[in-house]
Amino acid sequence: MMNREKQKKEQKTFEYIENPEQIEGFDKIPVPEDLDQRVRAGIEEGKKRRKKIAFRKTAKVGMGMAAAVALASVLCISNPSFAAKMPLIGHIFEQVENNTSVKGDFSQVAETLTQSTENTADQKADKTVKNADSKNGNTGIDDDSEVPADGAYTKTSNGITVTLSEVYYNKNAMYIAMSLYSEEPFPEDIKIKDHVKDYILNFDQAAISGENTFSFMPDEKTFLFNYMEGKFVDDHTFAGMLRVDLSSLETEPTDTFTCHMALDSIRFDNVNFMVADEKIYEGNWDFDLNVKLDTKDTQTVEVNEVNDDGVGLEKVVKTRYELRVYPKDKSETDGKYYFAEVFDANGERMDYAGDITDCRQTYGYDTSKVNIYLCDEDEYMNELKGYYFSEDYEEKKKTKTYEEYIAEHAVYHKEITFDK
Repeated sequence: MMNREKQKKEQKTFEYIENPEQIEGFDKIPVPEDLDQRVRAGIEEGKKRRKKIAFRKTAKVGMGMAAAVALASVLCISNPSFAAKMPLIGHIFEQVENNTSVKGDFSQVAETLTQSTENTADQKADKTVKNADSKNGNTGIDDDSEVPADGAYTKTSNGITVTLSEVYYNKNAMYIAMSLYSEEPFPEDIKIKDHVKDYILNFDQAAISGENTFSFMPDEKTFLFNYMEGKFVDDHTFAGMLRVDLSSLETEPTDTFTCHMALDSIRFDNVNFMVADEKIYEGNWDFDLNVKLDTKDTQTVEVNEVNDDGVGLEKVVKTRYELRVYPKDKSETDGKYYFAEVFDANGERMDYAGDITDCRQTYGYDTSKVNIYLCDEDEYMNELKGYYFSEDYEEKKKTKTYEEYIAEHAVYHKEITFDK
């Protein structure tokens, strides 16, 4: 079972996005002046990329992930020779899997991506120059190590080498362990965790953008904008995990597929959180991933019901690490949305997974049975969530738990039982 105080701290950070005035002490967090514009841009891009199934709460999160991804805590990479082992094949997940927004034993099930390095004469020469630079500068790379040459899962563009280390795929998402290596040292002022006093997030992040093309929907390019959660392990290296949502795609993924990932920019926020101060690396990093579905512990419960108010559930999908709720509402006709709260068999509020609030973590929870409540979104954002995040909740729950409180206000409730 997750430590409740840690969970509440992380959840408070997420809720800060909507109503900062309700969360004491969060006024110290620097927030970009153009946050509203970023959110609206995220919403509009999301609308363009789907027809029926929406990134339901991405609109609430938008591009403001600098605060929203606070579901994760510190990335515990303690090995000082971590950067010396570039390209880190097969080792990133075991360092980060319990300290990201979706926790789990990824290192036990992920596929290690084997490089097929193309050692052309030009690449060898370029690598020799890089090795010479690394030995003469403060890169944190051992003298006998080599900066990786380009291969199937290592691509260099404009001084930035992106390496994909491992990949894991289930029905909800694709999880990629990766590293970023810069020939020039990363600027100190993008290391927000180390340099922003009282900064509530205990990790750094890089905004990864580009396009994905999946073999099960080959004629459509899917916009990619996700935050890679991680840590600067030395002046030149950033490592972590990138979660690519699949549950909101218009076409359901097949058991095996190929993903062509074309990355075109990597952006780091600055300690000032101003757009003008962002550090942006533009380039072309293209990868082809052949992935296979992991069906272990994956169950889909078809519900397909609504109440007299037209609110209900389509289905619930539980994978090894996430539970995804698919509400049915009248958003397509009257624009009215409902917020899902999910509780495990012990009545514990389940933590968010990634940046979509309809996704909840299963790691550390008893999911033999879950209770799902749909609440009016405005009422939830303005009132209901405050009960749980209040400073005196521990005292209030002696009389009424958060689940009991939500049950009184929910417009729809469904109990789901899973086989395992």
